[in-house]
Amino acid sequence: MIAYMTTPMTTLRVRSATRDRVNALAADEFGGAAADKVIDALLADHQKIKILEAYDRLAADPEQWRDYLAELEEWDATAGDGLDDE
Repeated sequence: MIAYMTTPMTTLRVRSATRDRVNALAADEFGGAAADKVIDALLADHQKIKILEAYDRLAADPEQWRDYLAELEEWDATAGDGLDDE
């Protein structure tokens, strides 16, 4: 708890309704976590969605997708470290 208290904090100006929604979400789905922890989780989820959308756009272009898969195969060759799978 001490590390959290010494972390620099700032004020984020949001409408009261937004604050109330974040706090309700914290209570209902995040075990009463602090609002900043809820916002961090929501932002991480948003970033994951954006990454998946980028993959969808890439996969929608067959030529680009083939190039991507070919590059993955090239990188897979570097993953072999000579150790047996454990």
